Amino acid sequence: MAIAAEVIERLYTVEKYCTEEIVWQSVTTAFSHHRFIVPVVTIDEDLLKWVGYAQTKYGVRRFGFSLTYKRKFVVRSWDLAKQHWSKKDQRYVRGMGRHKHYHLDLDTPRDVYEIPEGEISTSDPNQALIDFAKECNIKILIPHQTIL
Repeated sequence: MAIAAEVIERLYTVEKYCTEEIVWQSVTTAFSHHRFIVPVVTIDEDLLKWVGYAQTKYGVRRFGFSLTYKRKFVVRSWDLAKQHWSKKDQRYVRGMGRHKHYHLDLDTPRDVYEIPEGEISTSDPNQALIDFAKECNIKILIPHQTIL
């Protein structure tokens, strides 16, 4: 199934609502790992899935978020990777937390683009959740549970 980049951009920019409580659930692994999965609905009643994760592995804290449509189309995602290759720009986007992933086209279903430093917190997963929601136009209707 193909999808036009314009559809993904509309899903990204349109007002959306998270109507369930966001609860960071502990996941059993050898490392400290938490995640949440909640539905997000657009004003046009399209259903998306918002996933967040936070983990501490070997003393390094990582976290990120993904907003997907129909389980396979990346509307936007963000993580703390130090760099990613941008096929569109033919260069590396460098800097921890300085990029987002999006659906570019059928050949590049998860490309990256650079974002301004500080747009999304790179030190606090709770603040990053709020920053990601704001940037993706997601209104959180029920206060979320925080993690340490």
